[in-house]
Amino acid sequence: WACRFRALLGESLCCGEESLLENPALLLVAVATSDADPLGCFEQLDSPHFLPRNFQTGQYDAKQVNRLFLLIHDASEDSSSENTVKPEVVLRQMRQRFRGAHCLSLKLNSLEAPSSGGGNTETPDVWTPLPLPPVFFPDQIPCADDDGA
Repeated sequence: WACRFRALLGESLCCGEESLLENPALLLVAVATSDADPLGCFEQLDSPHFLPRNFQTGQYDAKQVNRLFLLIHDASEDSSSENTVKPEVVLRQMRQRFRGAHCLSLKLNSLEAPSSGGGNTETPDVWTPLPLPPVFFPDQIPCADDDGA
């Protein structure tokens, strides 16, 4: 009974209309360029029918939430498909259609394939240049010259 009570209490406190702590910061609408009609797909996904239930019930006003339209383009599919869609053209059309909204493009698999001659396939170390976190308890760090005494 305790677990059920805790779940019901959490549900009753979640998304309280008076607090709006659970109010979404933005709506992300993502479509791939491999879709037959990316711009039409954006328009369809932006319709109120496809919004989350809280928007459909009127708890949140869809007009007050920023939208981010994200066009995802897989560069590895450029050579494999017959009808290649130019992401720059679609992005320009998106910006004309959705004025005032943020329209961005994300390009995946854009690195060149390594040559058979043993190209550079190693991922660079991104962690070494970062500073170490501060030490709050220096007496708990083992020293190299410490012999366990």
